[in-house]
Amino acid sequence: VCGSYTWIDGNTYIASNSSATYTLQNAVGCDSIITLNLTLSNSSNSIDIQNHCENYTWINGITYAASNNTAKDTLVNSAGCDSIISLNLTLVPIDITTTKNGANITANESPATYQWLKCWASFAIVPGATNQILTPTENGIYAVEIMKNGCTDTSICESFFSVNLTEFNSENIAVFPNPVTSIVNIELLGEFNKNLVARILSTKGDLIYSQNFEYKKKLAIDMDNFADGIYILQISTENSVIQKKIVKQ
Repeated sequence: VCGSYTWIDGNTYIASNSSATYTLQNAVGCDSIITLNLTLSNSSNSIDIQNHCENYTWINGITYAASNNTAKDTLVNSAGCDSIISLNLTLVPIDITTTKNGANITANESPATYQWLKCWASFAIVPGATNQILTPTENGIYAVEIMKNGCTDTSICESFFSVNLTEFNSENIAVFPNPVTSIVNIELLGEFNKNLVARILSTKGDLIYSQNFEYKKKLAIDMDNFADGIYILQISTENSVIQKKIVKQ
């Protein structure tokens, strides 16, 4: 048996015993001597330490959305006794924010494993960019994939423009109508008409539309099939970037 055992002699045994005897009367009125052969096994206790960054489903089938050090579950150990397991769960969500500082973008979660991504290129990896700090070599919109405690999460996409290049203000481009229901018109208000590329991205950085329009100052884009919402219009040249927000409704 497990733990302790109270025998017919009224004694409670807390250890194995093969010497105790007790005398009764058998059917013919003679002594019936009973010898105890008791094997005692013990229950076991253990603590299951778990560190995760998001919801965790434990062996009891319950999914925990917060740290927990009170949950218990009972199994059977190798001796056939109770195996009581206590949960010690620490949930620490990944910090997916980033900070831009000069020519660098820094992932705020540390320590962790990192992979920087090009949002405008279907989240293609930036080759060799596995450090906490990214120094972009080209203008674009970047995110970082962060891996920690067996979890993976991705930051929001951040626009980045080199301090050596020019980011034009709203006076350099006219976008109308805005909000737009169907056709949005783009008109450049300056001499920026070489190697022009127009891109429309989602707020998450997904590339939805791209078109070259060299030596033109006007462009009409049909957004009739776009879902309602907010989009980022990006006009880029060899040495400049213009950005505007477009509302589709």
